[in-house]
Amino acid sequence: MEPLRHDDPPWIGPHAVLARLDADFERGISARRYVARSADGDRTSIVLLPLPGAGPGRWAVEAEGARRVSVPGFLPVVEVGGTAELPWCAAPYVPALPLPAALRAHGGPCPRRPYGPWAPPSPGRRPPPTPTA
Repeated sequence: MEPLRHDDPPWIGPHAVLARLDADFERGISARRYVARSADGDRTSIVLLPLPGAGPGRWAVEAEGARRVSVPGFLPVVEVGGTAELPWCAAPYVPALPLPAALRAHGGPCPRRPYGPWAPPSPGRRPPPTPTA
């Protein structure tokens, strides 16, 4: 987390901006990310704004689409707002270590073999059935 800079917004919609989540917005991420608190102080969120130069219309459509997606293990987009020129979206804030720090803390690289439903079948494990129409 980084302190706010002079050009960072103090408020995004009903969210009071507390800090930047990323030190540098130019690292290939898709949005400017901030940690913010709801106006009533009850919730802490990650609030995202499109990067400068990104098409705000397309970004707003993608944010609205993300709100309708529910994927286990990913934080949901719970709020979408703003104007056509400056849309924003918000997701719950869950404190976590950055991946490099988590790997150091837990003794090294990620396992080579992926786990979960996308993992290739291991010997003796049958692949899931293919749905039929």
